[in-house]
Amino acid sequence: MNRRWLIFLLALITVLLAALSTGSMFYYVVSVTMAVMLLLSFLSAVITLYSAQIGFQMPTVTVRRTESLPMQISVRHRCPLPVAAL
Repeated sequence: MNRRWLIFLLALITVLLAALSTGSMFYYVVSVTMAVMLLLSFLSAVITLYSAQIGFQMPTVTVRRTESLPMQISVRHRCPLPVAAL
């Protein structure tokens, strides 16, 4: 749980309280949209956590002492939503 998540949750609670106190449909729509965003971000993080795959490839197996070895590293996940940092 980081600061951005807490600020978003506080804004969601504030909009929900405004919706309940005024009865305005606009605040209800905004609060439901924010709740769906929060749920989708959580599901995206969980799906990425369990579906992330890390792979690497090297063209040669043996290398002499002073030679360098190129290596290709790939990170892949199967979540349809984008995830910022893996």
